[in-house]
Amino acid sequence: MKIHQSFLFAAFVSLSLTALAGCEPKTPGDDPGKDDPQQTGYVNPISNLRLPDCSVIRDNGTFYLVASDEAYNGMPIAKSTDLVNWSKVGEVFTAATRPKWNGQGGGLWAPDIAKIGNKYVVYYAYVPDINNEWQWGIGVATADRPTGPWSDKGKVFIGGEIGVQCSIDPCFYSDNGRNYLVWGSYFGIWATELTEDGLAVKSLDSKTRLAGADGYGLEGAMIYKKDGYYYLFVSEGGTGYKENYKLGAARSKNFLGPYVNKAGQDVTAHGVDFFLKAGNGFVSPGHCSQIITDDHGDDWVLYHAFVNGEEDKGRRLMLSRLTWSGGWPSIDGGIPAKESKVAPYWK
Repeated sequence: MKIHQSFLFAAFVSLSLTALAGCEPKTPGDDPGKDDPQQTGYVNPISNLRLPDCSVIRDNGTFYLVASDEAYNGMPIAKSTDLVNWSKVGEVFTAATRPKWNGQGGGLWAPDIAKIGNKYVVYYAYVPDINNEWQWGIGVATADRPTGPWSDKGKVFIGGEIGVQCSIDPCFYSDNGRNYLVWGSYFGIWATELTEDGLAVKSLDSKTRLAGADGYGLEGAMIYKKDGYYYLFVSEGGTGYKENYKLGAARSKNFLGPYVNKAGQDVTAHGVDFFLKAGNGFVSPGHCSQIITDDHGDDWVLYHAFVNGEEDKGRRLMLSRLTWSGGWPSIDGGIPAKESKVAPYWK
């Protein structure tokens, strides 16, 4: 069969253009599901598990998340390899094994997981008497593996000892080789230095207010450092259904502050800037995890929210991509997305 030269030339050009198109540089999120099989997107909420007040750590390629349970009796642990698909793998404490300081049981919530040396640690809020905020405190447990078994080491401090009413919502942060605990709620967000093993404070008389005035309802603090700034992520408002919970941030050139808002105002006297509020069928989003950077360099954040009309299912696990503009964090649209075409990318 004879083939015309013009047909051969056209075929050659077509194949060449196809090959060149395949060599074009990709940017994160381009052509999801084709250049990267993992970039297939996801739908919020990402889990039916009840995992509010979440904190996350990555260990040997696997993410481990600890959270409150809705009854504040225990602290479930879940794992994931991609930040999207989660399965429950245990508990730090259950209702049966939860700590009893001085023989008195209490509510547990807002755990924070970290690794100090060769030990995994979980800090937790401990509330023996909901009506006496000076008794609220921070405890700590340790384990050799992120799934446990966990050994309770008791209190780090109680509010009355360190002079901070409503001492809840711990966050561990290591800065220049020094360990710190950030915590607090309606009477300020505070920081104090910890011992080398992270199990005790260096001094009950030494603390620094990072944000919030007395009576101003910030909570759920999380610290993240980027481009020379320390970012203090906090939530404000009630955590119940339709209580106007929302997520915001302030920043500082120094870990111990002063932290300022976009207007340059010290947030111990002025408000933070909020970048995530209710919308798109989601209510009371907030109390975020650590910021996780994927292998494309994109930042992601886990948090909780109610699904409108499904409040009986409790606070659900949510995921959003965090972007940066002018040195400040944002989430597209300022509300949780129902669906994302791009998921975190891992090699």
